[in-house]
This record gives sequence, structure tokens and C-alpha cells, in this order.
Amino acid sequence: HDPVISTKATCNRRTPPKFSSRKLTAFYFFILTVVFICGRHLLPRPPSVKNNNKPSTTEITTTNTNSDSTTIIIPPLKNLIDKNGKVISDISWMLDFAIIGFPKSGTSFLKNYLNQTEETFVYHREFCIKKASDLTRFVEVYHEVHVRFQQQQQVQHNNNKNKRIRFGLKCPGVLYRSHDMNIYKTYFPNTKFIVGIRHPVMWFESFYNYQVGRNVSLPASTSSLIGKCENHQKVCTDRARLHAALARLRKTPLVEKEEVDLLFGTRYEGNYNNTSSSHPPPQQLRRFLNSSKHKKQQDGFPN
Repeated sequence: HDPVISTKATCNRRTPPKFSSRKLTAFYFFILTVVFICGRHLLPRPPSVKNNNKPSTTEITTTNTNSDSTTIIIPPLKNLIDKNGKVISDISWMLDFAIIGFPKSGTSFLKNYLNQTEETFVYHREFCIKKASDLTRFVEVYHEVHVRFQQQQQVQHNNNKNKRIRFGLKCPGVLYRSHDMNIYKTYFPNTKFIVGIRHPVMWFESFYNYQVGRNVSLPASTSSLIGKCENHQKVCTDRARLHAALARLRKTPLVEKEEVDLLFGTRYEGNYNNTSSSHPPPQQLRRFLNSSKHKKQQDGFPN
């Protein structure tokens, strides 16, 4: 008998393709990229970044120990100066006080002392406002300082440490320059001045030693420094006439001739070269100018 061959219907099944681990990694990366690009705009944005393009102002409400509340609105910087750096708004609120005393009259000590408290801020270096560019830089720097301190106050508010901070600067010698005083009069009419003075002869000696300590070229004999400062030199007896500089504070009208002559009088530097002058240098000043006491101190530190 012929063998019986039985046939059964069979299904030709395709085996699933196998993906290598490299292809799977690329596929997953593609999916994540699509989700990130298309879906990130649908995610909720945190409050700190919402409406970031809107101009904002910062309001400071502080209370001091005398229960005196003060509210200060800090506008955006662009509302204070234009693109050319010109002041276009009120900036008087930015400066509470200025240490404008004469050089070598305790200005650095006072700055460092006031910066030890939490209620005052004085810029760490001398900050003189002599021209328009200085004023622009002041607004930029102190606007940032005001905002920074305001942020610190918000953090400390819950700890009941919120205090009115007084902002100041140090610039010795403002009273020598009438233009500086006009800037304060125009932009900072409410700023309080702190003026330190000392004996004119002691001041001259200290300032001379200070300049020598900074390796500034000065004549060995101080007799040539009597009178006005020449060739942009800072040391001269004319700068020791503190009363003339203090007159720029305008505490008196300065309209009567008698008062003007009393404060300024005949310019004494022209009389020093005249042996027959009726206004010779004071004996104490002549004694210092003829001594060797003004030489650089051995330890290298000025008074």
C-alpha cells in the first residue's frame, strides 16, 4: 500500500521584528523631544515668571522704633534715566545723607562705623558726583542697592526686623567745588550733610603726610605750598581755609560786604611773598612750615 500522506493546513506566521537597544534609545529620545517641544508651553508657569515683560514698581513699607512708617516706591530704572543716561525723574529719595567733610577729617572712620549697623548703608568707596556721568552711575548703582535691600526686608518682614534703612555716600572735598554743591541742590535738596573739620594746621600736616604716603611728588620744603594749589596739586595752604569752603553751605546770606570780607577778605596767598604785608602767616603755621615735622612718618602711615 502506498503510504498515506496527510496534510494539515498551517498558518505562515511572521515573527516580530527585533529592535536593537540602540534603535530603542533613539526612539525614546525622539518621543521625549517631541513632548518637550510641543508640550512645554502647556505646562503651568510658576508665579515668579508670569507677566515678566510688564514694567513693575517696588513698594517698601517700613516701620522704625518710633512707630514712624515710611512708604517708598522704587520705580524701574528706565523711569529714572533715559537711554542717554540723563536723569528724567525725581531721585532725591535715593540719598538720605552724604559725608562731605574735608579730607583727613574722619570721613573713612565714619563710613566704616555707619556700615557696622543694619540701619545705614554707605558705599564702600568714595562716591563723588562731579559731573553728569557720575550722576548717571549713582542712579544705576543705588537703584540696584535699594532693590537689593528691599528684597532683604521682605525676607526679614516675618521676623519683625523690618527697619527704615538710610542710604548715604562718602565724598570728602565737596565743599571745595561749587559745582558739586549745585548738583546736590538740584537733585538732592533733602539730603543731610555730615561735615567733619579739624584744626587747619593739623589738617595741612596730616594731608601732606597722606599724600607723601601715597608716593605723590611734593616739594621737600612746604614753603612753596603756601597759597593756591597750582598744576592740579591738591596740597596747599589755600585748602586749609575751611571757613571759606564752609561758606558754600549758605547758612548766612553772604550779601553784606562786611560779612564777605570777614570770610574771604584779601586773598592772603598774595601777601605771603611780601615781607611788608600786614597779614603774615600765623606763627603756628610758620613754625610748622619751617620744621621737619611734615616729613613722612617712619611707619609709613599718615595721620
